[in-house]
Amino acid sequence: MAVEKIVEKIIQDAKNKADVILKEADLSVNEILLESSKNAQVKKLEILSKRKEEAESKKRMELIRMQMRLKQELLDLKRDLLDSVFEDAKEEFKNIKKDKHREFYRSLLLRSIVSGSEDICISVFDKQKMDEDFWKDIEQELIRKGIHPELNIIIDNSIDMGFIVKGKKVFTDCRISSIISSIKEKIETESASVLFEPFEK
Repeated sequence: MAVEKIVEKIIQDAKNKADVILKEADLSVNEILLESSKNAQVKKLEILSKRKEEAESKKRMELIRMQMRLKQELLDLKRDLLDSVFEDAKEEFKNIKKDKHREFYRSLLLRSIVSGSEDICISVFDKQKMDEDFWKDIEQELIRKGIHPELNIIIDNSIDMGFIVKGKKVFTDCRISSIISSIKEKIETESASVLFEPFEK
């Protein structure tokens, strides 16, 4: 075989091997690119999913803050209204008819007196309403219940309206301000519970 033929064959073989190597290299590159593309897509989806979760969480927290703020504003409004209502109630109590006034006090006293020897501290305002006839009626009712009445009636300038019953076995605050405050506190507590109710979705 001529030298030229041998050289030509060597060159052709080299080209063929080079072509095979290049094809394999192309396949490897394509596989790498494809894998990278898949990984990039997965990474992209992970990032998008995370951002979506963060956005939803932020939106949810903002909604909760807004609902809390609205509920607090509503609670403050209710408290203002209650203050006004109960202040009006105190004034109206001063003007109720004498017989209703006496019947209310009579009921409270008879439930509060235990031994019959208690101190009854009354306000200056109620002194005329709780007159001698009123106390005679109270004593007769106590006797009927088997209680010997030895009540000590004390005028207390610190009491606005109502009375306080003091004894060895009892201390009952029946001041009108205390009764109204107790009712008001109960309503405010019930109203405040709205802050801890689950939010609507």
